[in-house]
Amino acid sequence: MTPSDNKHERLRDAGIITADELPEEYASVVASLTPDELEMLVSIKERLNLAEKASGQSIGATWVAP
Repeated sequence: MTPSDNKHERLRDAGIITADELPEEYASVVASLTPDELEMLVSIKERLNLAEKASGQSIGATWVAP
């Protein structure tokens, strides 16, 4: 597994990416993420998930832009 594959998998596990494969332009963005950027995205998603759970309301496009 390449480092880019690991990044994609990490973002999928966090629920940030839902597609099995991304268009090349998006895949290149994922591949270029630094470890700090990757962890920041995952951390934000985890915190939003906790807020969603605490509020009892689903996070949708109304609350967070896709």
